[in-house]
Amino acid sequence: YSEKAVALSLLHTSPKAYRMLRKMFSLPSVSTLRRSMKNIQIVPGFNSNILEALGRKVISMPNKLCTIVFDEMSLKAELNYNRELDQIEGLEDFGGQRTRYVANHATVFMVKGLMFPWKQAIGYFLSSGPIKGSQLKTLLQECLEKVTEIGLTVKVIVCDQGSNNRKAMQELGVTEEN
Repeated sequence: YSEKAVALSLLHTSPKAYRMLRKMFSLPSVSTLRRSMKNIQIVPGFNSNILEALGRKVISMPNKLCTIVFDEMSLKAELNYNRELDQIEGLEDFGGQRTRYVANHATVFMVKGLMFPWKQAIGYFLSSGPIKGSQLKTLLQECLEKVTEIGLTVKVIVCDQGSNNRKAMQELGVTEEN
């Protein structure tokens, strides 16, 4: 498993360098790595596997200052049946809290280093329409807790000026001064 993880990391960092290294060393093919990635389930919510892996990396980081970035995007509303999971995909989902509404928006949370150039998506949520400010506030608080628990220090939160984002920031007590 650890060899595949290293190979995936190399491939992600530089596909061109990975292909060159593969000629010199015994590394799995790109198609093998992609096939192994299909076995990893990424579902709505904050991903505990990603957070655990990031937590292991944080231990050796020389600087633990980071920013949380979140943004929302529109999606094409569509339902699909996932045979492997025996469930309908495309419904509103807040990380295990599914509703009967068809999702047409996704909100993604990402953590980025402030002093060093790294970034990692840590979760996403599917909603029918933009997420309400009060619910976004709750998700942001959960994100802050999870990121702090793994040893990172959040100094900045970045988002656009959407009305739901402004409402969440207002409920958190964010002002120009604070």
